[in-house]
Amino acid sequence: MKKIFLLCSLALLVLGACNDDSTNGAVTPTPPEPEPGVEVTDEMKARSEELNSEVKVFYDLNRKPSNIKISKAEINDIEARLTFTDEDTILVSCTATDTAPLIGVDTDPEGNLCWAVNIEGKSRLLKDTEGNPVATTTDCPHTSISDKAIWMVELAKPQAPIKDNEGKDLTATGKEHVSLFKSVEETDEYVKVILYDGKFLQMEKEAEPLPDCGKVIAQLNKMIETASEINSYEGLVTKIEENAADITLTNEEGKTLSIPTSNLTKEAPFVGIALNGEEACWRLCTLGQQPWLKDREGNPIKVKGNRPVMGVDGKGFWTVTFEEAAAKMDGLRITRGAAEPWQITDAQGNPVKATSEEQVSMLQDVNFTERMVNILFNSNYEKHMNRLFVPTDKMQQTVSEINANIAKFAELYSKREVMATSLTEEGNTTTIRFTDGTSLAIECTPDAAKPFVGIVAEGDNYLWALTSTEGAPRLETTTGEPVGNDAQPVLAIDKLGFWAGTIGENSLTIANAQGNGIEVSGEESAPLFVSVRADETAEKIFVKLSSEVEFTLPLFVEKAIDLSAAATANSYIVSAEGDYCFTASVRGNGVGSETTAGYDPQIVLTETMSADWLWMDHANLISDVKLDSAKGKISFKASAEKGNAVIALTDNGAVVWSWHIWLSDVPATMVYASGAEFMDRNLGATGTTPGDTNAYGMYYQWGRKDPFYGGTTTETSAEAFKLAREATIVNPAFEAIVWGMEKKSADYATAAAHPMTFYNAQTTSSQDWSKRTKKTLWAAEKTLNDPCPAGYKVPEITAWKGLDNNRSYIDGVTAWDQALYGMTYTHNGQTTWYPAQGSRNYSAGNLIGLSSTRSGNYWSSNTAGANARYFYFQKVISRPGSINSDLDKYRSLGYSVRCCKE
Repeated sequence: MKKIFLLCSLALLVLGACNDDSTNGAVTPTPPEPEPGVEVTDEMKARSEELNSEVKVFYDLNRKPSNIKISKAEINDIEARLTFTDEDTILVSCTATDTAPLIGVDTDPEGNLCWAVNIEGKSRLLKDTEGNPVATTTDCPHTSISDKAIWMVELAKPQAPIKDNEGKDLTATGKEHVSLFKSVEETDEYVKVILYDGKFLQMEKEAEPLPDCGKVIAQLNKMIETASEINSYEGLVTKIEENAADITLTNEEGKTLSIPTSNLTKEAPFVGIALNGEEACWRLCTLGQQPWLKDREGNPIKVKGNRPVMGVDGKGFWTVTFEEAAAKMDGLRITRGAAEPWQITDAQGNPVKATSEEQVSMLQDVNFTERMVNILFNSNYEKHMNRLFVPTDKMQQTVSEINANIAKFAELYSKREVMATSLTEEGNTTTIRFTDGTSLAIECTPDAAKPFVGIVAEGDNYLWALTSTEGAPRLETTTGEPVGNDAQPVLAIDKLGFWAGTIGENSLTIANAQGNGIEVSGEESAPLFVSVRADETAEKIFVKLSSEVEFTLPLFVEKAIDLSAAATANSYIVSAEGDYCFTASVRGNGVGSETTAGYDPQIVLTETMSADWLWMDHANLISDVKLDSAKGKISFKASAEKGNAVIALTDNGAVVWSWHIWLSDVPATMVYASGAEFMDRNLGATGTTPGDTNAYGMYYQWGRKDPFYGGTTTETSAEAFKLAREATIVNPAFEAIVWGMEKKSADYATAAAHPMTFYNAQTTSSQDWSKRTKKTLWAAEKTLNDPCPAGYKVPEITAWKGLDNNRSYIDGVTAWDQALYGMTYTHNGQTTWYPAQGSRNYSAGNLIGLSSTRSGNYWSSNTAGANARYFYFQKVISRPGSINSDLDKYRSLGYSVRCCKE
């Protein structure tokens, strides 16, 4: 039966175009009063009841679910008795007349069957109060005759009069033709109930019995099942048994698989397998085309992922279902019937009839070699299953020799970070001793052939390679990345007799330059080393590989400038390009104890520690950062550029301590009126020119050693550290340590581990970054946490005495520069520039004080209760500026530091 969709919900019905007295066919609530003398006859009432009976029959027919079919149809000239599979019986009376019924059906603009009224050959749809046509599945209209003999209709109260084509109430005569049905016709598959206006209902008949092709279905599904098992048969084949009927394979887990050999044919099977790129997929192969079986998204269905099950429907047509997803065809369509399964149709859209003549075998040939079982499918798809391989003792010995040499080279390469102290030779053995106290004996074979596994050089990098084949292909991980010497390959013989290995968590099969696996023979050459020697200058050791690659190892020759030779500190000034190093085993200047400084002054270096740069404000300021645990030094290379960088000592990736590398000209000094000798620039500044932002320098929270990058414009709270993130380069290895704000206090270990995090407890009693407030973090004598370079310290507040000349505004010995936003201090004929570079706000870490009313804020080493003292000056609108050499504020603020000599 044609499916009818419910278009609207009814409340009131009218004749849409027939009612001229309402809007959108709205129902007139009350029928007109009967006129005197109008007589409603029994014949009129009988016609009304006949009409209602016909409408009810159509309504019942139209509401039958699509899965209810007609089990029997008894048809004669005037009526049809339809019996359904739900045991319901409906009698359809047909009247052979061309006169249209009073109530019938028509289609709306979208093609759906709807209730209509037909008068004098013109049809009008019944509409609801919103003007929408009423679907025939929605409700059953009921007609009656009023006391005035006017035809009335209702679906929901109240009734409405039916009007003729001129808009007048339609009078009942008792002579109307009221049948909806013209005739009922029957075919092999359907029963059609034809209406007077040419519309019809088509209802499906109950299916015929299955044709006799069950054996073909069983054979086909058995072959499909076997093909699925073959493609999921991952275990190595340990045994093959063959007889006239089938071939049985047994894998290493004891699982068996039988492949029938009967009915092998080169004709295409009804369902087959073909290779789609690199994936084996299901294919339909007997209808002149070979389309893929596809899922609902149009993707070919992989053999491993799903399996078709073939069947025949009640009419003898081929169908297919899938274990997980229904299929559709490309070219040859698979359309959905009244219910699952899916019906296969040919290229013209016609269902494919099942017979018992289909060739259902999917296998053409099964053969096996020493290493493989080969299975050929009818659709030219081959499946290969590996057989188990047992290596000989000689092969195993070769594997051990090669791995011993690989391990020796990996150990030697790892010593590049240590430096060698001496080299001695004895026969073919060279012994190298290193600065960490270890030694390594290397066997050398001067006339060795190319090794099976060796090393190739790519620029400054050394990569593992298969050097016994032409082109020396690199060993690669499963993601296709070349393997550097930080990961040591371990070779083995796989179960197929080919060279294989592991690199970390990656397993690999070694292939030659043509991409083919290399079989193990036991004749491979194992040595990696031809010779080991020192150069004439005794600065390098040359390790000659048999792959014509020379690997160099540095001998211990101190070349780097030791920045900590005079004293250790948390920051070091670098004024020229070159190689530098500093002590990594001391925090700051190493003064004090954990009780006074918050940290243990000494750092115990371990094998799990390393060093690298954390951030820099220019690219390539520093490079080649390395930790030499034996010497207790961190070394790096500095460029000729000016700027700031931070180097971190880490333990398994966590920051242990960090040092500020200040690449700047050596600062000049000036003696102030107080007698204190100050640098000519802020800590972190790379210039001293008045008004130049290079004179700004870094910001510091009181008591912390860590520099915070600034900027030239004010930031909002929501955009704190935006300029720092944009203007600096952070090492990708430290992605978790980024410029930012934590609205909480930190213990000393956490603060040291996060030198780019701005902390603040944000309590009413204290705005401190530290959980345990200590007055000794900075002090009159330089402390472990002091951020200044060796020989310098954070000044006491009295060091600025005299800059304000005992006044609250700038004049005399100091002068405010309105255009350049800063202050010039003059004493004994010398001048120095103090930029008004604002500060980082304690509450959010954002830059403030860089607007038109500029301010300068400089920490001292003195405290004031929970606060700390600082030197302050600011532009004042009405006067040149204000100044105060002894204020105090929250320790979590980010202020400038101007170092003075110890």
